[in-house]
Amino acid sequence: MGRRASDARRWALTRHGRRFYMFVAVAAVVVLVGVGVGSYALAHGFGPTTGTWTNLAVTGSLSSVFDLTIQNAAYDPAAGKVIWGRYQPVLGAAGPISAYDMRSNTLTGLQAPAATPTSLLAAMAYDEISGKVIRFGVVTTKVTDTWAYDSASNSWTELRPSASPPPLAAPSMTYDPVLCKIVLLGRVGLECHTWTYDSGANTWTELHTNGAPSPRWGAMMVYDETSGRMILFGGVSFSASGDPLADTWAFDSKSSTWVDLQPAGSPPARAQGGMAYDIASGRVILFSGWGMHKYFGDTWAYDSRSNTWTKLHTAGSPSGRAGAYMFYDRGTGRLILVGGLNGVEKPRMLDEAWAFSL
Repeated sequence: MGRRASDARRWALTRHGRRFYMFVAVAAVVVLVGVGVGSYALAHGFGPTTGTWTNLAVTGSLSSVFDLTIQNAAYDPAAGKVIWGRYQPVLGAAGPISAYDMRSNTLTGLQAPAATPTSLLAAMAYDEISGKVIRFGVVTTKVTDTWAYDSASNSWTELRPSASPPPLAAPSMTYDPVLCKIVLLGRVGLECHTWTYDSGANTWTELHTNGAPSPRWGAMMVYDETSGRMILFGGVSFSASGDPLADTWAFDSKSSTWVDLQPAGSPPARAQGGMAYDIASGRVILFSGWGMHKYFGDTWAYDSRSNTWTKLHTAGSPSGRAGAYMFYDRGTGRLILVGGLNGVEKPRMLDEAWAFSL
């Protein structure tokens, strides 16, 4: 009887063991199939919605404006306006200031101030200390200038700092709240140099950094509050190939160090995309840009906590474009994208403003 009982127990365990292993095997197949299908769906744009683009249906036009690029624009939160330092290459002089007014949702041209910068290859950023938009530009192959724009009086003032950066080819510029200074990155010869502007002292200072990105133009650079560092993406290489880039860098102003982040995955190589830090999600959002002879129309999110880029499947989307300016509006808790251009043979300005939220 003991032997029969033992045989029965072994039979029962074997039978239930088979059921158990069969269950595990089936479950594994279900999970693997689910992952495969989910991956396929996400890869082909059928995944769950992660973010919404809304056309703000602006009034007014920017179509007659030249040189509207992300480097030559800045958002003034006190005035609630995006300011473009308009340049008219046909006339060889600065023209009326162009603006997007958040409060009235209008694109407009402002009367040209009496004194205006005439420099080229300009970069602009809003300086929180002075409450003004700072513009750095190239006058000649040896001379640069620095101006401040006051939205309240619609006036430019040439600052004439005691020391200035040399002519930098298509620089990137943004404000660093840790330093309380503006950070400027641009090419000199075969290297990228980093400078800071102190509006209180009216001085430019070159930083002798640890490391630096390779020389480029059209790179996107924003301050990431989550990591407390500048995040720079892409641009076009100044190498002989002139290829667009897809690298991601961080600048730590406390240690004056540039780090090649080498994140898992990356948006395709591009330049002149709209990029801004989204306070609501704690991530950097990138939209569109130009690269490989086309305008991208995609939206990506960079999370500095995990050092990962994620392509977002959004509800609605602006068309692909380059040179659009993007900023975070604290009043509505959304990102705002303004302007940009598209078209291959005859690029045209887009009289549009869009809002994005995750």
